[in-house]
Amino acid sequence: MTHQVEVRPLSDDDDWEALAVGHPLTWLFPFWKSLTGIEIAWFTGLLDGRAVGTALFEATVDSVRGRVPGIQLNHAAVDRPASAAAAAWGLRETGRHQESVLDLTSLDRAAFEAKAAAPGVRIEPLPSFAEIDDEGWHELYAFVNARYREAPDAVGGAGLPYDEFRAMGSRPWMLATARDDAGAYLGFTVAMDHAAKPHGTNTFFTGVVAEARGRGIATALKCHQAR
Repeated sequence: MTHQVEVRPLSDDDDWEALAVGHPLTWLFPFWKSLTGIEIAWFTGLLDGRAVGTALFEATVDSVRGRVPGIQLNHAAVDRPASAAAAAWGLRETGRHQESVLDLTSLDRAAFEAKAAAPGVRIEPLPSFAEIDDEGWHELYAFVNARYREAPDAVGGAGLPYDEFRAMGSRPWMLATARDDAGAYLGFTVAMDHAAKPHGTNTFFTGVVAEARGRGIATALKCHQAR
């Protein structure tokens, strides 16, 4: 019996959930699929109707060769087959992303209240979206994008597309800012809806300008938002 691997682009007619079933990072699929400001090419590799890896990896590399300097794959650290495949393909580990969970139902509110402030800094959520004009959005975006591009894993990149910045926080409280007495931005933190947890959010990013670091602003932002 012979088997042939089929590699083809994914379309909206495909059953994305069925193809991703069993994958430990399944919740990332609808998140990336929802992005509109980033060029994303989706492929699937199928063997007898089931997803496979090596042929799909090779097709992906071929599709971006000459357009980008390298390729990055993500997988759960406990996924041994994925680690073995990455090693077989000659990939090297460049970093690990670790997530922690904060149970807001058992939050020590008094402790968070005490930490949700920094001297000389005004920390607050965004006002109603209707109160922010186009100039205000672009001013905030410029600040957020500058902090995003400073991050070690984003240095040299194009940054965060404006459309994605606007789509990240669906409600005003999800983006909190820190400002000085003159109203200049010092830092921000943003949370997004968590695709895998209907009653949870994912803290996406927190950034503080270099000259204001070390003053507890990032901690204050996080505690303010959690509270």
